[in-house]
Amino acid sequence: MADVAKVDSIEVIRQFREAYCKFAEEARNALIAADIETRRGMDYILVDRVNYWKNELKRRSEKLSQARLELNAKTLGQGNEEAKGVTEARENVRKAVARIEEAETKLKAIAKWKPVLEHAASEYRSLSQPLSDAVQGEMAKSLGLLERMITSLEAYIAIAPPSTAAIVSPEGD
Repeated sequence: MADVAKVDSIEVIRQFREAYCKFAEEARNALIAADIETRRGMDYILVDRVNYWKNELKRRSEKLSQARLELNAKTLGQGNEEAKGVTEARENVRKAVARIEEAETKLKAIAKWKPVLEHAASEYRSLSQPLSDAVQGEMAKSLGLLERMITSLEAYIAIAPPSTAAIVSPEGD
């Protein structure tokens, strides 16, 4: 009798079904959260940071232009008393150039790492998709099967056992 099952408690099957539902919901939520965080991280780096550093580059270029104008003005009107002002203006130009270089370096780093980041996100999505599909489809099928099992077992239990009078004894022949 290979098709025989020993079921001691339908309640245990119900509890398992509830735990299975909870697991499916938590797995679904975790996958959605991971997908959202992946997209948020990508947007932060590839959109927000790119825009930030492009704007910084423009702002810093304007500061450099201002610093150069100040240096030119101080150089043209240079006297002994203004030598300190020229040195300070040159230092401001040097700092402004360094800030521009920093913004350019950041933009180059983002451009360099963009394909690596996109590849990693794509790889994650391709590896998580089968689990997501299983959570959406296979678990729903399994939950339906468990529900049918519970219904069948309850129907089986509801059937009244045969009365003892209907049982024919072998000696009564």
